[in-house]
Formats: sequence, C-alpha cells, structure tokens
Amino acid sequence: MALPLVILGIPAALNLAESFVDNVFYDKVIPKLGSILYCRLYGPTTHTGIYVGENQIVELLGSGEVRLSTPKQFISGTLAVSIYVSCKGTQAVGFPEAAQRARAMVGETLHYSGIPTESYERNCHAFVYECLTGTHDSDKWTLLDIESKFRGAFFDNWRVWDLDSSTLF
Repeated sequence: MALPLVILGIPAALNLAESFVDNVFYDKVIPKLGSILYCRLYGPTTHTGIYVGENQIVELLGSGEVRLSTPKQFISGTLAVSIYVSCKGTQAVGFPEAAQRARAMVGETLHYSGIPTESYERNCHAFVYECLTGTHDSDKWTLLDIESKFRGAFFDNWRVWDLDSSTLF
C-alpha cells in the first residue's frame, strides 16, 4: 500500500518543485489578451485555456462545456499551484483573435474526448489550437502540438502568471 502512495506522490512533488523554482527564480507576468495558458494536471499532463481579459479564462471542460472561468476554477481539481503564460522573452504575448474566437464559443457544448479519435472530437488542447488558428484539427490534441506550431515565431517560453495566492486557493 505504501509503494503506490510513494509513486503517486512523485509527480505531485515534481509539479511542486517546478512551480517553486518558476515562482521564486523567474519573473512572473500578467497575461495579455489571447495568451495561451496552461496548468499541470498530474505529472506531465496539462490543461490549457485562452486568457480573455479581466482575470478570465475560456476553457473546454471534460463535460464538453466551453466555460468562462476564474483562475481558481481553471486549476480546480488539479495538482497545479501555478498557471503558466505564453511569453516572448520576459513579456507575456497574446493572440487577440484567439480570445475573440474563444469568447464566441462560451456556452457551447462540444464533443469532448481526452484523446480525440474522430474528426469532430476535441480536448482542451484541440480547443486552444482551434482558437489560435481558426481551424479545428482533432490531430492537434497535446500541448506539444500547440508548441510545435507557435513556439519560436510567436512565443519562446512559459512564465508563471503573477497572481495573489488568494486568487488561486
């Protein structure tokens, strides 16, 4: 019984260590309209959304609902202690068209799948990719897919969102 608890605790400890380093040793940022946001779910798995201003995030939930969320709602049910923001150098970058597309879908219910296998299915990453490009592609279903398309030309790193802890917990 103790071994599974130790194994399950390793990803949580790594998430906490990464977040500690990023919060203490790197500058934090305020997202821009249309910034890509992510948080750690568990170990290497992530959840993504689009920043739409006024401390609000549009995200695709596992139920398929596209929801306007607070930072606290965005990390609810995860092991996350930080939300990461797309940046170029030390500055947050955003994609205003992505924010506009994301806001337009709030309230819709989409066909959700953790790993999309059908052309009409989405997960949070496919949703964000669609907001960024304006085109749905169920083959783009990981944070790495988003990074391979946009990292370099549009952003080059992730930094922690400068939020007061009372906003998150």
